[in-house]
Amino acid sequence: MLNFTLAVNPNTENLDEEIKFLNLAAFYADKISVLSPNIDTYDFLNRKSKNKKNIEMELINKLLKSLPICEFVSKDDLSEERDQLLQLESVVKSGGYKNSSLIERMKIQSILKESEKATIEDLRELYGEDNIDIIEVLQKEKILYIEHFKSSIENVLEYSKEFFEKLDKLYKKEIPLLDDKTTEKFENNRKNIIEFPDFSDKSFNEILDLRKDLKNELDDFRKALSKLNKEIENYERKEEEYNIDDLVGEILEDNYNILIEKLEEKGIENNKKLSLNIASKGEIFNGLYNLVPNIISSSASFNEDLKNIEKYNLKDEKNSILYFEYK
Repeated sequence: MLNFTLAVNPNTENLDEEIKFLNLAAFYADKISVLSPNIDTYDFLNRKSKNKKNIEMELINKLLKSLPICEFVSKDDLSEERDQLLQLESVVKSGGYKNSSLIERMKIQSILKESEKATIEDLRELYGEDNIDIIEVLQKEKILYIEHFKSSIENVLEYSKEFFEKLDKLYKKEIPLLDDKTTEKFENNRKNIIEFPDFSDKSFNEILDLRKDLKNELDDFRKALSKLNKEIENYERKEEEYNIDDLVGEILEDNYNILIEKLEEKGIENNKKLSLNIASKGEIFNGLYNLVPNIISSSASFNEDLKNIEKYNLKDEKNSILYFEYK
C-alpha cells in the first residue's frame, strides 16, 4: 500500500488548492489522508447523526464547530447565529428539557436540522459544487480519508497541537505531499531523488481513467516505493548507513521507468513538477511549523495569537523521510 498525507496551504476562498493536490495524489496513491479544516468542516456537517438519544447536542456541536470556518469563507458576521446556538445549547442542557413535551423537542430538532442543511448548501456553493463532487467521489472510491479534529479551530493552541500529533502519527506509515510554500524554508541538505509528471491539464475523470488503465504498472511502482520507504526506515532503526542512490537504483528505478514510459505512451509529458525527495523528519516538521499558522489563518475567523503556537516535540527528528513536493 502506498499512502499519502496531504497538508497544503489553502487559498482562503475555496478548495481549489486542496483539489489540485488531491488530483496529483489520486493517480499515484492507494490512499490519501487529508488534513484540511475546510474539508473536515464540510464532511463533519454532512455526516449522518449517530447519537439518536441526544441528537440536539450533536447538531449544536456540528454547527458551533463550523461557525468560524463559515464566517471566514462567507465574509459574513455570524455572531447572532452563534448566540442563538449557545442559547439553544443552554436550553438543551437544562434539567427541564428532557421532561419537556415531544412536540417541543421535535421543534428544536427541526430548527437545528434546517440550520445544518442550510450551512451544507452554503458551503457547497462557496467551495464549488465540482470540488465537493471530487471529494465525495474519492471517498466513495475509498481513496480519500479525511482527518477529523476534536478541537475547534478557534482554540489555536489545542488545534495546532492536534494537527502536529496527527501528522506525526501519519508520517510513521504515509508519505507526505507538500507544496513549495511549505518547503521553501527547508535547509539545503534535502535530496531530490526522482521527478514525475503532474496532471494539471487533465480533468479529474481523466486521472481516474489513467489510474485504471495503468493499474498493473501503478501497483508495481507503489510496491517498489513502499519497499524503498521501509528499507530506509530499517536502516534508520538499526542506525546503519545507506546510499539512497543505490537503494533507488536497486528497488525503484525499473518500475519508475516503466511507469513513465506508459504515461508517455498516453501523451503525458514528464514535466518534472512533482519530485520525490528525502530530508530529516525534524527539517520537515520545521517547515510544517510555518504551515500550520497559515492553514489556521487562511481557514477561519479566530481570536487567539498565532505567535503562541509551540513547536512540536519530535522524538525521532533525525530520521529520514521520503516526501513528494509540487512546484
